[in-house]
Amino acid sequence: PVFFKQNIESETPAFDVIGAMFMRNVEFDVSEKNPVYASDRYGALIHKTEHKLIHVPTTVRGKYEVPMQVLSIADGAFYDCKEISAVVIHDKVTNIGNHAFRNCEKLTEISLPESLSALGENAFANCYALRKIEMADSNIVSIENMTFYNCTNLQEIKLPPPVKSIGEYAFYGCSSLKKLKIPRHVTKIGRLAFDSGINIVLPSYRFKKNEIRQWFDCDNPEVDYYRFGH
Repeated sequence: PVFFKQNIESETPAFDVIGAMFMRNVEFDVSEKNPVYASDRYGALIHKTEHKLIHVPTTVRGKYEVPMQVLSIADGAFYDCKEISAVVIHDKVTNIGNHAFRNCEKLTEISLPESLSALGENAFANCYALRKIEMADSNIVSIENMTFYNCTNLQEIKLPPPVKSIGEYAFYGCSSLKKLKIPRHVTKIGRLAFDSGINIVLPSYRFKKNEIRQWFDCDNPEVDYYRFGH
């Protein structure tokens, strides 16, 4: 594939870096003397002082391992990385930004660490090949709007117990997901949060029928209930 190499010396101003990032196929090669930025063997860009993975080039194929110094993944960091099939996220990452993995069309499964406390909007939108997400041990408290929108092959996901809210269109278009248990602390679910084919399992009878209907694009959604402690 066609790509561009961006060399960053110690004196390169920040606006040059930001400009290069708009070209998703840019591979970075940062001088070790640069006090702010670093790059890895894939040509990804890392902000040293913020410990943030800023940009992963679309030229990366197969498996990508998030560097150990990274504590957060920026908005759109993996956006349009259509050839990535697996991403290894270590257990110190606490935040994944908006659109972080959007349009990663070949990503098949991913495990989110226990350290993770925030997952942004559209984080995995249009990840068509994504079949399984491991996140049950994470500390996420909110599934944001469109987080898993249009993940058409998603079959398995278990939401972590701390989750309190699920945003609009969060699982809309997840046509292969047949069942989803809603954690007991959830008190708010957004409009059209679920695809019409999903059987959701709710905690007790907390929600009214007219509320539940707003979560789907059908009149008679399939809903079951469980008691606390089950």
